[in-house]
Amino acid sequence: MNEILSLDKLDDFERLTSYDVKKYFFEYVTFVDVDYANIVNYYTERSSVNPTKAFNRLKWLIKENKKVIDAIILNSSSLDNYDYWPIVEYIEESTHTLETAQNASKWLRSSITGEGYKNQIIGEYLTREGEDLETVERNVLKSNNWQNDWVNTALENALAEEDYDLQGGHLIKTIFKNNASIFLESVIDNINTPEKTYGKDIDLRISIENDDLVVLDYKDTILQSAKILTDLKKGDDPFYPERGVNVKAFLGGSIAALSYPVLFRELAANFATDDSFKSFEISDVKGEQDGVYLEFKVETKAGEVFNQTSRL
Repeated sequence: MNEILSLDKLDDFERLTSYDVKKYFFEYVTFVDVDYANIVNYYTERSSVNPTKAFNRLKWLIKENKKVIDAIILNSSSLDNYDYWPIVEYIEESTHTLETAQNASKWLRSSITGEGYKNQIIGEYLTREGEDLETVERNVLKSNNWQNDWVNTALENALAEEDYDLQGGHLIKTIFKNNASIFLESVIDNINTPEKTYGKDIDLRISIENDDLVVLDYKDTILQSAKILTDLKKGDDPFYPERGVNVKAFLGGSIAALSYPVLFRELAANFATDDSFKSFEISDVKGEQDGVYLEFKVETKAGEVFNQTSRL
C-alpha cells in the first residue's frame, strides 16, 4: 500500500467513527521505526535489556487495533466511499505487523530461561551416575568454558548446591553451546521442551471441531509428518514432482526383485526435507497378498525413536 493518507481524510474518518486514527498511526509508525527492532534484538540476544517501552507500546497498539476495527465495522455503511479504503487497508496491514510482533519470540525460536530469552532450543538431559554439572557442560553441552558455564546451568534450573549430587537421575534443562545447538527451520515456537521440536500441524484429514480446524498435539504431528513423508510418491508434489518414491519401479514385481538401495535413497531424501528428524532406518520390507509393507524407524532431533509401518 503506497497511497499517501491526507490529514483531511484522516479527520473525516475520525468524524465518522469517533476514533482518533491519527494518534493510532503515529504510535504505529513509531513502533515500526523504533520499537520493533528493539524487540527483535531482545529475543535474538543482541540486547540483554528488556525493551519495556516497546512492549508497552505494542500492548497499547494491539488494544487500539481492536477498537479501530470495531469502529470500522460499526460504521461500515459510512465508509463505503473509496476515499476511506486506503485507511482501512493500512489498518489491516498494521494488524498483521502487530500480530507478528506479538509472536516474535516464536518466530525467532526464542525460549524463556532463568536469565531471560535465549535464541536457542532448550532441551532436557538426564544425568548419569558420577556426572556433575561441569562434566555435563564439557562432554554433553560442548562448552569451551565449562568451568564457569555450569553456574549458568545451575541458575537456569534453580539448583542449589544441596539439590545436586553425583547419584545421577537429575532431569535438567540444557542449552547446547557452540555448533552443538539445534536450529529447526520447520518449527516455529518457543522451543523450551524436547517435544516442541516436533511442531504442531493441522490434521491431514481436515476436520472441524468447535468451529475451528483440528490441530494435532506435538507427538501426533511428528507421527503424521513421518507418514506423509513415507507415503509421498513421485508426482504427488506439483512443485517438486521428482521428490518421492517411484512406486512404478516395483509395482507388480516380487519383493526379491525390489531395489532396496534405491528405495532407501528415495525415502531418505523425503525425510531430509524435514529437519525435525535426525535419522531414518528401514527395518524390514514385507509382501503381504497384494501389498508391500515397509517397517521403518525414525529418530527425532529430540532423541525419541518411533517405529512405524506403512504400505507402499
